[in-house]
Amino acid sequence: MPGLVVIVVAIVIAGIGLRAVAFVDAVRRPAAAWAGTDLNRRFWLIVIMAVPFAGAAVYFLRARPVLDTSD
Repeated sequence: MPGLVVIVVAIVIAGIGLRAVAFVDAVRRPAAAWAGTDLNRRFWLIVIMAVPFAGAAVYFLRARPVLDTSD
């Protein structure tokens, strides 16, 4: 049982870390990067915070590549 607790705690910490990194990445992107695309910063910040783990993963897979090419 203690091994399971360690695994669950590790998954929770990884999820929180991924969310934090995605949130900071989205906030620190210049407004010009967002304006050059059809993406909405507020929408993505809500998705990152409202949908644990998956929201941040989808941000990194779908929104960030678009923002990287608009720079």
